[in-house]
Amino acid sequence: MKKIIAFLIGVFMFSQINVVLGAQSKPLSPTQELQFFITNLKSLDYTDTSAKNLRNIKSTEKDLRGFFDLNKLGRITMKSRWENATDTQQKKFVFTMQRLLEKIAYPSSSDFFKKYKPVLLPAEIEGNKAEIRVTINVDDGAETVVFKFSKKQAKWAVYDVVIDDESLADDFGMQFNKIFQKKDFNGLLELMGAKLNEK
Repeated sequence: MKKIIAFLIGVFMFSQINVVLGAQSKPLSPTQELQFFITNLKSLDYTDTSAKNLRNIKSTEKDLRGFFDLNKLGRITMKSRWENATDTQQKKFVFTMQRLLEKIAYPSSSDFFKKYKPVLLPAEIEGNKAEIRVTINVDDGAETVVFKFSKKQAKWAVYDVVIDDESLADDFGMQFNKIFQKKDFNGLLELMGAKLNEK
């Protein structure tokens, strides 16, 4: 379980189904979105620093942008502070959070999914919301991770991940609230930028 939490939460700290999906004539279902994400993440080799492989990593990471609805994450975790933020601040948050995913979470997630095979249960869809439970057999037993999706303009995207009834969105919200006790929105963005620039 610690391995699951580490690769999911690792993106932001302040203190298998083989499927080939090319150009689509219609929007992907939540299950197809998750399959596409896992399959492409598994294909990446972050240990190969050749120019060709680095170009492939960047291209694949670009294809995966939009899997997480970072605008909705901002809304549900920061509430009024998000609503009061300027359009520029919101866009900078989304941009920086996406780069943090790519820099920190994706490499460890790629290794994780190569080692442990996820089993996707059928999606539970109700209106514009969907949940997919994923069973993962880790070293200390089977664990379940729930990916929560919402649909906007026919596009399904993840806005929360729940592990053992603990929401990562709630965890982010608590981290943001602690930061906002001392800093404003720009201060949060500065911390995120510093994290992104760490060697």
